[in-house]
Amino acid sequence: MSIFQSANEWYIYSQNHIYFIENHLAATKPPLNPFHFLLGLMGVIFTVTAIGFTVLIVREEKQAWQQPAPVAAKGADPKPDMREHPLLKLLSAYGMEILLYQIGIIAVLTAAAIGLDRWRDLRNERTKKLTTPAQTEQVPADIP
Repeated sequence: MSIFQSANEWYIYSQNHIYFIENHLAATKPPLNPFHFLLGLMGVIFTVTAIGFTVLIVREEKQAWQQPAPVAAKGADPKPDMREHPLLKLLSAYGMEILLYQIGIIAVLTAAAIGLDRWRDLRNERTKKLTTPAQTEQVPADIP
């Protein structure tokens, strides 16, 4: 087995086979897009909120089917369920609005991530065009 280099490309020669080794050091990684991280975070938050909202709806439906609605005496405040999680209390009051806001944030972050990736690609193409020498067309000798 032998290793050789030709014009910044590395090859391994072994038993009548030649294998090309990619030069990972020469290739630069594209910069990270911060919107991808934010999208992942918002996806987790949205998932937790949606599951909590679903649990809340299922609980309310289950209670409605199991027990008839209690008739409260005049002036009596119904006691809230003390075992209820604060997230479920919040979702009970503002659940649909929270979900809609989260969907809007996810849509904006998605557009921002796509826009940043597109802008970086266009910028890289523009710099490549500026750094590569222009191809000159050869005019045939018989055309004046």
